[in-house]
Formats: sequence, C-alpha cells, structure tokens
Amino acid sequence: MVGGLDLSILALAVSVAVMAYVLFAIRRQQARTADVPSPTAEPAPSPHVVADDETERRHRRTIAVREEALGPNHPDVAAALAILAAHLHTFGRFAEEEPLLRRALAISERALGPSHPAVATIAEDLAILCTSQQGFEEAERLLKRVVDTRLAVMGTAHPDVAFGYRLLAAVHRETGRFSDAAILLEKALASRPISRAETEADDADLLAALAQAYQLAGRSAEAERAAVRASDIIDGLTAQADARIGDTLETLAGVRESQGREEDAEDLLVRSREKQLAASGADHPDLARTDLALGRVRARIGHLTQAEDAFASAVEIRERALGADHADVGEALAELGLIRSAQGRLADAEPVLARALKLREKALGGGHPDLIALESALGVLYEASGEDGQAEPLLRRVLATRARLKKDEEAVVAVDLDALASICARTGRIDEAEGLYVRSLAIRERVNSGDELDVAHSLAGLAGVRRDAGRAIDAEPLGRRVLAIRERALGGEHPEVARALHDLAQTIEALGRDEAAEALYRQALSIRERWHGERSPEVDETLARLANLLSARASHSEAADLHRRVLTSRVATLGVDDPAVGEASHALGAASRRAGDIGGAVAALTDALRIRQRSLSPDDPRVAETARELGLAFRAAGRSSEAAVFLERSLHALEAAYGTADLRVADVATELAEALVVEGRTIEAIGLFRRSLAIAEAGRSSADPLSIATLDGLGRALQVNGDLEAAEGILRRALDAWKLRGADDLALTGPQIALGTVCRDRRKSDEAESLLLTAIATRERRLSPSDPAIASAVQELATLYRGEWRLAEAERLYLRTLEIRERALGSDHADVAETLLNLERTYLSLGNNGEADRVHRRAAAIATV
Repeated sequence: MVGGLDLSILALAVSVAVMAYVLFAIRRQQARTADVPSPTAEPAPSPHVVADDETERRHRRTIAVREEALGPNHPDVAAALAILAAHLHTFGRFAEEEPLLRRALAISERALGPSHPAVATIAEDLAILCTSQQGFEEAERLLKRVVDTRLAVMGTAHPDVAFGYRLLAAVHRETGRFSDAAILLEKALASRPISRAETEADDADLLAALAQAYQLAGRSAEAERAAVRASDIIDGLTAQADARIGDTLETLAGVRESQGREEDAEDLLVRSREKQLAASGADHPDLARTDLALGRVRARIGHLTQAEDAFASAVEIRERALGADHADVGEALAELGLIRSAQGRLADAEPVLARALKLREKALGGGHPDLIALESALGVLYEASGEDGQAEPLLRRVLATRARLKKDEEAVVAVDLDALASICARTGRIDEAEGLYVRSLAIRERVNSGDELDVAHSLAGLAGVRRDAGRAIDAEPLGRRVLAIRERALGGEHPEVARALHDLAQTIEALGRDEAAEALYRQALSIRERWHGERSPEVDETLARLANLLSARASHSEAADLHRRVLTSRVATLGVDDPAVGEASHALGAASRRAGDIGGAVAALTDALRIRQRSLSPDDPRVAETARELGLAFRAAGRSSEAAVFLERSLHALEAAYGTADLRVADVATELAEALVVEGRTIEAIGLFRRSLAIAEAGRSSADPLSIATLDGLGRALQVNGDLEAAEGILRRALDAWKLRGADDLALTGPQIALGTVCRDRRKSDEAESLLLTAIATRERRLSPSDPAIASAVQELATLYRGEWRLAEAERLYLRTLEIRERALGSDHADVAETLLNLERTYLSLGNNGEADRVHRRAAAIATV
C-alpha cells in the first residue's frame, strides 16, 4: 500500500504516463530525506510492510497477461515491470529488482523515446538502486538525463526538477565532490515554487542538506547560515505532525555532528524522533532510521548504553515493520552488534553481527562492496574472541574484495591486516604475521604521519612478532616508540600505556635485562591496579609475568605470593574449575615448590592437575607439565614413590606429544631417574639417565644444563650401584662441564658435593674433604643460614668424618644438619629422620647408647608418620 492505493490494482488499470508519475511519487516518498537515496536505508513508506507473496504473484500475472496481449515490448509491460521492481525493492530484494528496471527502461526508451518523462522516472529508479550498490558513475549518468528531461518538459521552477537535483547532489556527495553537491542543492532550492506554505517543509529539508554539503566542503559560515534558515522554518512548523520535519531535523543533526557538536546533534535527533513518532506511529521504518542516527551520535559521545538502546529499538521496529529477514533489519543488527563489541561484550555481539551479515548477503549477494565493513567487523570480533577458524576466511575475503576495488591502501585496511596478523602470530606463521604488520604500519604511517595511536597499534603487533621470533633486539625500539606515542597522546597513567610498559618489559626480559624488565612490570602493574582494581585480567596478566621473572631471579617466595594473588582473583571471577584457574594453580604450585613450601605446592598442583585433566586431553603437554611439577614436589617432600608415579605419567604424555627424542622428554627422564634412585630402582634409573644423556648431547652441547644434570644424576646412580670408578669419571665430566659453561660458584656446588661423596667412598679423603668444604663455604656465603641445601652439604662432610672416626666433628655437623632441616622442613620430614639415623650410628660409635636409643625412637616415629 502507498498512500492508501494498492499497487496491484494500479498495475492493471493505469496508463503508462500516469504510472510513471505514481512510481516517481513512491520513490520520492522513499528517498525524500536520504543524503544517499538507498533502498537499504529507505524502505517503503507503509508502517507495516510484511511479506506479501500474493501481491507479488498478481504483479507477475499482470506482466504475463500484458506480454501475451500486447507483446513483450509494449510500454504497459514496462509499467508493470517497474511496479514489480518497486514491490521487490520494498522487501530488500535488490538483485531481483535490477534486471526488471533495466528491462523496463529499455522498453520505455524504444517505445516512448529517451526524453519522455516516464523514461526519466524509471531511469531515476535505476539510478537510486545503482547509488545504493556503489554504482555512482552510472547513477550520475542516469540522473543527469533525468534532470535534463525534466528541465525540458517542466521548466526550472518545478519540485520534480528540484528532486532530481537533490538526488544528483547525493551522488556527488558520496563521491567526495562536496562543492558540486552544494551547487546542485542551490539549484534545487531555486527550482522550488515561491511563497507556497505547503512547500516550506521541503524547503527546510533542502536547506539542511545544503548546510551539510557546505560543511563537508569546508564552507562553515555558509553551512551555519543554511542550518539556521532551516531551523527557523522548522520552528514555524512545530504544530505540524509532518514526518518531513523530523527528516530535516535528522539532517541538521548530521551537520552539527560534523561540526563536533554531538550534544546538539543528539538534541535534534530526539526532536526528530518525536516528530516521526507523532506523524507515522511507533512502527514506521523511518523511526528506526532516526534511532540508528541517534545511536551513532550517542556512541560518539561515549554514552554506549543509551546508544545500544537506540540500536535495539531500530532492530525491533524494522522487524515489526519489514519482517525479520529484511535487509534493513541487517543494517540495524550490524550497529547493535558493533556497539556491544565496543563494550567488550563479544559473546553478545557475535550472533547479532553474524545474523546481520547473513541478511545483507542475502540481499546484496556475496562479495558485494557494501558487505566489506560488516565482514571486517565480524572478522575482527572473531579474532578478538579467539575464534581464528571463523575469523581468518572472513578477513582474507575482506582484503581480497578491497584489493579488487583498489581500496587496499585505505586507512581502514590496517584494522583487517592487524587482526589477520594476530591470527598468523598465534598459529606460528610468524613470517606472514610480520609481513602483514609491516604493511599495516606503512599504511597508518602514511595516513597519520607516524604519530597517532593506531600507528602505535601496528607497531605493538610488529614488536610482538619480532620478539616471539627471537629478535627481541629488533623489537625493543618499536616497543619504545609505542610507549612514547601512548604517553604523549594519553598521559602516563592510561591503561594503554600500561599495556605498552608490559609488552616492553617482555622484550627487555627476552634480552636478559631482568632488573630493567622487573621495573617495567612493576610500573605497568601499578597503573593497572589503579585503573582496574586488585582483581582483573589485566592485573593478573602482569602479576603472572612478574612472578615468573622473580622465579627466574630466585625470588621464589615473592613469586609465589604474586601467583597466589592471580589464583585468588581467577577463582573469584571464573569459579574453581575454569581452565584459567588450573593455569594459575599450576604456576602457584611450581613457585611454591621452588620457595620450599612443599605442602602448598602439592595442594596447588593437585588442584591444577584435576582441572587440567577435566578440560584437556590426557596427552596434552599441559597435563604432562603439571604431573611433572607434582612429581617434583613429592620428591622434595621425600615421597619418592609418589614422585615416580607422576613423573612417569608426565614422561609418557610428553613422548606421545613430542616423540621419544625430544629434549623435553630428556628433562623428565632425568627427573624420573633421580626419583627411581631413591626408590632403589637403580638399574632402571641408570638406563633412563643414559637415554636422557644421549638425547641431550645430540640436541645440545655437553656443557648444556640438561647434559650436566644428567651426568650428575648418572654419576650418583652409578655410585649407589657400587660402580664407583665409573661414577667418579662421570662426575668429573659433570664438574668440568659446569666450569666450561662458566657457571658461578653456587652452581658448581652440586657436582662438587657429588664428586666429593664418590671420592669419600673411594677413600680419597683429602680430595673429598676439599670438595665438600668448598661447596659448604659457597652455600653458606650465597644462601640463607636455614637453607636445606647447606644441610645436605654439611651432612655429607659429617659422614666423611664419621668414616674417618672423627666422631666429635661428625656429631657436631650432624647436629647442625638436624637443626637446619627441622627449621626449614619441619620435625616430621623424611630428611630429618635420615639425619637422626646418622646421629644414631655416630652415638653408637661413641658408646653413647642412651642418645643413640633416643634419636632412633624419633626416627622411627617419623617413619610411622
């Protein structure tokens, strides 16, 4: 229905000439306020447009009847085709509309001549459709014909001539010819009838469009005068419930917005909505268009919640008025999805944007230029959500379409390039990621003179991939540029500055400058805590990185404290079974083990393993890593049998994941072998040590830490197995390898003690004593007095003295060992029981049976526990 008339009846009854003017009136109503008269932006005027298959069938029957009766090239057939095209346009079926209009135009040109008013009207319809499809060159050519025809037939002072100018001005505006658009709108105003009150609303509308053209052309003073004239006319029409007044207010709002006066624009749009509502009712599609404009302005102001409400209203109105599958619903859905994405609500935004794209693709066809922005937004959202499989094909399609349209050097392309680069980086395609970031950076530096925040975004991505590729030295200057840009643009306390500090810290850490990296992490953490509070993903991220760095610097207790904060935060926000909680529990357990809090380590790692086993496959390397850490914690607790169980599980999982010759497999094989030695399974341990050593020496130098640790473990196992000569040779190799590596004196104490004990067992007492005293002195100098590592070295020297019958010295050293171990490990630890048994032997040798019996009972009690 249009103006109360059923188009199907008109198609049967009206002559070609009358029908041309009816179609013109329809288009004029549809496009009366659009800056670009777009079928997708300007639906038919009926407030309740719903799918009407019966009407379409009648239109098609009319065409068939007329073709049979009059021939396929009769003007009345052209009129019927144009009517059907208008009907399809109403439902957003533009791909079907276009061939109908082209055929109608060809028929009418042959039958009536190219200068007939009816031909001009159909040409105008086609021009409007071409404009909506970005076909500006053809649209301009058609509209110039329309204007020339109407000038010749109607003269200069006719509203239809003015409307032709208005449409042509819209095309010029869309192609960036703002001054030309202003000239055409001036002509349109001059073509309006003079002193007719009923045309005042149309005059105000033209003045508002002219103000917008002036503003875009940089003629601000003229823009302001035209806007004021339009406002004055509207103020005199306030009593009228005329939808055109609402349309004009909407155009004026666009002028104010382009002037940076968003609050004024918002006020005008609120007034526009009130006029639309009064004139057309709550379900008219024009009201949805105003809601979209209102939502965009509110989004620019930063009122995101109110903007979302406006976009949601637009969706609801269009669904009621046009049906849920109309292309215009897709436009409103796109805005709704984007505003939700801007609020960080990616899960809420994704289905909305996906539905919007589906509707727009259905209306426009795949690969259409108008889909680029929506495909880009959805691709970037998928990337931000970690859905790389869905994001990558969309982003590649967008980039291919932009290249085809020769628009692949525009600033907006950098957003797609960055998102695709991020995906490539995450999936290990570092070279491709770097190339994409380089291209993105070049575009942004050219457009923004190298000093804008979006330049910093590309720089940050490029720095990240170069750091991940092992080129931290190349990444550092990029990271410092990012920091400088963001500090200059945002101030020193902004979250984006914190992000730059955090990323730069990672780069500095990769370069081995741990102290400088720690300072940067702490600065980033301070900013993030002020912005986000104590618990947030951003704070957790920096806490975790700082904790890992502190662990690497042997500050294990502080590292554990920071990991504990991360775990507490994640449990509070995600629940106890979330995979991120499992990750935090693992980190806390590993740090606690290194800090000597073995009970805390076992508890945290047990939780981590439970969560990871539930959320990951049994052979996932992360499950293996947690099982390994738990095994090491049990070994530190003296629970070697449990340690062996978990280390063996870890070994099998890593073999399944990486193969049997991987260095990570060798690491765990060495650790398992050490646990087996304690369990008395020495032969198995020796086999594992030899296997690990072969892997390590094949993949690394003999001075590599893994090779040295394996040599040390193998030497100890051979010692336990009684092969002292072989053990001594292996341990001397280990000590030489440490020296070759340039290890500091603390690192040398392990192999010194191991070799010292073998020399002791081989009756090389002087060398044994020298090695053990050197190790003890180093550990006393470098470690705290209560460190269990000192106790281990002291006990080995005590055992040497006991074997040499230097019993008083042995007793003194065993008592010192006992004191350290009780203080550091607790009175019920297995290592305490071991020292007590050594004391028992010493007391028996001294003939002090009472003390021997006392310490024996204590050791037995610990064994029972």
